[in-house]
Amino acid sequence: MTTTDQMVFVAATFLIIAAITAAAQFGWLGKGRVGRALTFAAGCAAVLCLRLADLPPSWFDGTWEGFGMAITFLLMAFVSDKGEERSFGRPLLNGMGLVTLGANVVAFVMEHFMP
Repeated sequence: MTTTDQMVFVAATFLIIAAITAAAQFGWLGKGRVGRALTFAAGCAAVLCLRLADLPPSWFDGTWEGFGMAITFLLMAFVSDKGEERSFGRPLLNGMGLVTLGANVVAFVMEHFMP
């Protein structure tokens, strides 16, 4: 059963991804470092919203599935070599992957090394 907070955070995830995609599509981000930084931040924020909603929980609990998802995001960032896809997809997926990886490392350390 989903709670209101979960619905809000999932909606925020979709809104963040839709907004950054529209901004990139219409050229509002620019092609320099600022555009890449905003895209990276949007990827981080989207996954952070999923983490705050605790959806899906297995992505963030320090298991092989969570680490696999993080590695998948990070590897997907390097699949495309085309200009626009590279300048948008790479920072977005790197942001998503690094936040997922960080959350899994923290969960793994807390479970295995903290009493």
